[in-house]
Amino acid sequence: MNTSAPLRILHADDSPVMRTLVRQILAGYSAQLDSVEDGREALDRLRVAGSCYALVITDQQMPRMTGLEMAEQARALPFTGEIAVFSTNVTEREREGFASLGVHSILKKNSTAVFSLPDIVKTVMERSAPAYPVPAHTSP
Repeated sequence: MNTSAPLRILHADDSPVMRTLVRQILAGYSAQLDSVEDGREALDRLRVAGSCYALVITDQQMPRMTGLEMAEQARALPFTGEIAVFSTNVTEREREGFASLGVHSILKKNSTAVFSLPDIVKTVMERSAPAYPVPAHTSP
């Protein structure tokens, strides 16, 4: 990872509302947020610049490629950054699959879970310190 550049986050979600909400919530962080509409687009970005991303935030249920499928293929690249997943409903098989891939967090996709993203980003920044200064505030 290039530690002289800002923390890079890749967000994959087919919902424009979620992409906008995540962008707004993370606006106060010294991070570059790249948003894509599905798992295939995320995987394409990771193939080209995977080592630049410290965190991937993905929806589980997307057209063309699920978050789990994207995470499996990303780890095979190998992408070594953190992965956080949003889902309205995660099956036990999916939960086990995510765990085997070292997924950082599985978050219930509802109106409040998205507000835990600053804590996840802060954790990634702290693990990468001193490359990424953590802002004093953590609330959106």
